[in-house]
Amino acid sequence: MKKKYLSIYTLLGLLITVIAIISVAESYLFSSTRQHLLLAQLETSRREAREVGRLLEEQLADGNTAATVTENLQRSIENTDSQSGFICMYDTTGKELCHPDRSRIGLMVTEGNSQISGLSENTSQSLFNVLTQGEPSGGLRTFGDRRESEIIYVYPVQGTGWMVAAHANLVAINSQLDNLRNKFLLTHIIAGILIITFSFFLVRFIGGRYETALESEKSQLQEDLKKLSLLNADLEGYRERIESMNVSLEKKETEDNNGGAVNRKRILTYWRDELVSIPVKNVAFFYTQESATHIHCRDGKVYTHNDSLDELMKQLDIALFFRANRQFIVSIHAIDKIFRYGKNQLKITVSPDAPEVILISKNNAATFREWLNS
Repeated sequence: MKKKYLSIYTLLGLLITVIAIISVAESYLFSSTRQHLLLAQLETSRREAREVGRLLEEQLADGNTAATVTENLQRSIENTDSQSGFICMYDTTGKELCHPDRSRIGLMVTEGNSQISGLSENTSQSLFNVLTQGEPSGGLRTFGDRRESEIIYVYPVQGTGWMVAAHANLVAINSQLDNLRNKFLLTHIIAGILIITFSFFLVRFIGGRYETALESEKSQLQEDLKKLSLLNADLEGYRERIESMNVSLEKKETEDNNGGAVNRKRILTYWRDELVSIPVKNVAFFYTQESATHIHCRDGKVYTHNDSLDELMKQLDIALFFRANRQFIVSIHAIDKIFRYGKNQLKITVSPDAPEVILISKNNAATFREWLNS
């Protein structure tokens, strides 16, 4: 994939993710804030209605007549601004006793006039029923098919049939909510742009570093493959040189590393009670396990031997055999492929298969390369 397309897809992915997060967060915050404001306004209306109700109770307790108290309340609320909220008073039959608009006095609240629903509970009842019950109650008041609504709380005046009602117009609350929503949205958009920008450049930076690392690993891998190819080519070349020179254990007699000893052409061992003579040229590799030396022949047969690998290596032709590690001596004719293992080790496969992985350590790898090039 081209880098420019990867950048575009990264930017689109970040944009979609941020938009989704902003949408969910904005919806949750707005819903939570709206509920909080409505509950706060309901509590304010409750306190307002209760305070007015107690004030009326005190006036009645001072010996004022019901008519005087009602008229005093009417004068105090008449012509007040009712756009954001106001106080009025009903009786338990639903009749309006006091209202900022004097023309509404005497109007009756009917059962189908309006409904009051709880803000935190899914309950609803008509305002008429609330008034007739004479109990303190409040919530969101709706007016049937009309869209207008308000917060209302009614409080009974003790010893009378009066119900003081505190109203709060939702228009003002909705205006506050709209302002908050716009602020939320603006804040989230700015934060989203910052997040997208920062994340985009961070991804580009990390991606660039990752691509550089990949290119470095790719170059190293290509170099390793080249070395392995050369190493396997050296293996084939060395095997061909051995065969072309007609090097065999029957004819070739050279001195070992210590000088003087003749390389063995055959190895004597026992197979059950039978003495067996194994031509060295038929040996694929020698393998030691738990102090026991095993001879694996190229035809798949396996024998045991009493000598250790150190003793055998002194008697073998170093042109044909290589001491791979503490457990293996391998023949050039048995080596199948050479692989890179880990960072600096080599792994060789042989035919027939060895009982364990044959590894050549970092320190021994250079000697192995020299052996193949000798």
